[in-house]
Amino acid sequence: MQRLAAVLWCATLALATGAAPGEVVWTSAVRDARSGNCCTIAAGKVPGAVAVAGYTKGVETTGWDVIQVETAASASPADAGYAAGLLEGSSTQARIYAASQNFAATFFKGTNRSVANDCVLSFVDAQWAWLQEQARVPCSQRANATECRYWDNVLASVEQARGVYDGYVAAAPAGQHLSWQEVYQLANGGDLEDLLRAFPDSECHQARQLAGERGPLWKRALALARGASPPEWRALRGPDMPESVRRGMSCSGFVRLVPEAPRAERGLLGAPRGSAVHEGSAGFAGSAGFAGSAGFAGSAGFAGSAGFAGSAAAEVLTGHTTFNDYQFMLRVFKVYTMRLPGARAETTSFSARPGDLHSKDDWYALTSNLTVIETSLTVFDRAIYKALRPGTVPCWIRVSVANRLAGTAEEWAGVFAAHASGTHNNDWIATDYNAALRGDAASVSWRVNEMPGLLVSWDATPALRADGILYSVNIPNDTRIFRLSGYNRTGFNFTEDPRARIFRRDGPGVRSQWDLRQLMISNNYKTDPISAGHPCNAISARCDLPPSGGAKHSPYAFGGIDAKVIGVANLTAPGGPVATVQSSPTHETQPVFDFAQWDNVPQAGMPQRWPFAFQVISPDREAGRLLD
Repeated sequence: MQRLAAVLWCATLALATGAAPGEVVWTSAVRDARSGNCCTIAAGKVPGAVAVAGYTKGVETTGWDVIQVETAASASPADAGYAAGLLEGSSTQARIYAASQNFAATFFKGTNRSVANDCVLSFVDAQWAWLQEQARVPCSQRANATECRYWDNVLASVEQARGVYDGYVAAAPAGQHLSWQEVYQLANGGDLEDLLRAFPDSECHQARQLAGERGPLWKRALALARGASPPEWRALRGPDMPESVRRGMSCSGFVRLVPEAPRAERGLLGAPRGSAVHEGSAGFAGSAGFAGSAGFAGSAGFAGSAGFAGSAAAEVLTGHTTFNDYQFMLRVFKVYTMRLPGARAETTSFSARPGDLHSKDDWYALTSNLTVIETSLTVFDRAIYKALRPGTVPCWIRVSVANRLAGTAEEWAGVFAAHASGTHNNDWIATDYNAALRGDAASVSWRVNEMPGLLVSWDATPALRADGILYSVNIPNDTRIFRLSGYNRTGFNFTEDPRARIFRRDGPGVRSQWDLRQLMISNNYKTDPISAGHPCNAISARCDLPPSGGAKHSPYAFGGIDAKVIGVANLTAPGGPVATVQSSPTHETQPVFDFAQWDNVPQAGMPQRWPFAFQVISPDREAGRLLD
């Protein structure tokens, strides 16, 4: 990395790894005194710094480390991003190393590699080169100011990833060297999961053997992608569903509007008329489609919305529970305040993992008074991966940019759609608390479903106002995405999924943040008839537990690993969002998880037992006062 020389001399000023749990250790990124270049690392809060970061170790005592990073308004997007990443990489170096060990042991088990195969790396490298080229075009050569702001924010994320790597290298002790690919794959992890399925080792090996074939390795490998055969589809159905498929059904998301609005007519499965559809990689490339609501085919054309009688909400609640393999429970809660061009939300609060620059845990609270959640979607028909192209913006950057630039849920959907990659495909819900509190009849919540080659977004407000709830359970609720992805051949159903049924039964009773906490950690699989004795069939799965009542299930170390909730008062707090979060497999009605029973599971850097309670995390209001 070209900036690394400016960092190495001050590596001793990186965060002290021996800091006591609960102690906040501050560092600053400052310009070089001679050249004025960004940046070197200094201990403490330095007046006039480009960025400051406060890091608190707490995984062993609360389940969470916490890092808060704030950048100066005077910093360029490139310097702001790089400085933020530099401080995070040096502060969390030990955690990044542990996370990389768990990551490699999981995704590359049985190989001699610590990174993806050559076909995946060929695609990732081509995408990274394209991002660098596009993001560094001067604003004077952009079509308009909107496009300039968009790419300035992409550049900030690109530089943030570079900074994390340089900060890591500066702080890493002997024996803990990691390559650029090993660090970047932590930030790019969600996108990488799709790329690993698109480029399996067997097909990559075949692609390398194609004598006389021209073109990049990734392109040759994609030509070999095939869809599932009928016997494979049948194997996905019912209680004997493979563990690998259940792992894809990972996360429970929920939005509650209190009090409930009168019921209104609306469609069933699928996006309403007037929804925005983006087809094919080429169609994602234009900036015009995200230049605000005027150019977006949203609520104005929504059938029935014009006459919808909205009412002001007394409370709006957003909750999310991440499902994952338990080797990914090493967690860092992050608060980024970045004063970038066009930012409607300067502060983003989210749950994450070391080295991850977005919420792979799928939950964001923004100072624009928006919340954003998602649950992952599975590509069952691998043939659609043929639509993947490296000339796109990966999901982790698109969500970061949309979070900063959007002022409404509709704008969020539009920004996120630009340059869509078809990787880390999800069912997204963006909710505008401002619109809900005003009683707006439209654009309170927008939904986005994505697959390779197709992205669909629509106004979900009518459903929210009719039922008082929205939920997300890893199943597309747009019919086009449902068919394209192959869900229609698996037996999955958006309304009949056990978690969907539990949300519809218990969700309307949620009226407070406390109620939502209890819902998001709920698992009563032994007594709940909907769960039917299966420990995975709950809002917070515990697939590590044995079945009950004759249900078929072989335990494995996977399930709900957290809960995150926020209401109006905490989202709109003067100093920034106040998050109520838990890092632990649910233990309200089930045994505390203990790695002693799963010693074959990678667990670098993690405590053995997970009895952790909810924590309240809020930004330090004094953090940025020395900047500028």
